[in-house]
This record gives sequence, structure tokens and C-alpha cells, in this order.
Amino acid sequence: MARSRRLRSSTRLKKIGGSRVHDFLLSMLDNLMPDEVRLIIVALRKARLWDAILVEASGNITETNADLYAEAEADVVSIGALTHSPRALDLSQRWRKRTRI
Repeated sequence: MARSRRLRSSTRLKKIGGSRVHDFLLSMLDNLMPDEVRLIIVALRKARLWDAILVEASGNITETNADLYAEAEADVVSIGALTHSPRALDLSQRWRKRTRI
């Protein structure tokens, strides 16, 4: 049921701005599986909206599964771990007074 709601909401984008799609739209598909992203992209193509919409896939995408989202033909694949989960590296330049023995 959730999948069909997502497909319906994606095809509703056609109604934005009246009877035609204006310039460019961004659709973020967050926390979906690659096959769900593919279904939405197929629906956008059938509705002739694909050329006007940039599709970004994000949420739970890692370096190991990013290729699956690329194969689903998302225009942009965001990997949050690149920015919110990196290991810290202390580059501070604090000086300590050294005492001689």
C-alpha cells in the first residue's frame, strides 16, 4: 500500500503549475529500496515527467549499495555517511609549554 501511494504522489507532480510542468523539479526519494526507486522512475517516464524532474535517492545508502541506486537510474545518489559519520581527526595546533628535565 505504501508503495502505491508513493507512485501516485510522484505522478501528481504533473499537476504542479497547471497543465504543464515548469522548468525543473527536484524529487527526493528518501529511505526507499532500489526497486522502489526504479518503480517511481518508470512511473515518471510513463507520465512523461522524467525530463523535467531530477530524482535524488537518499537515506540508508552506503558505499556498498550505492551502485544499486545508480542502476535504478536515480540522477543523484546521496551517501550521508560521507558527512555525518566520518572518523574524527584532531588537527588542532595548540602548543604546550615543554619543561626541560
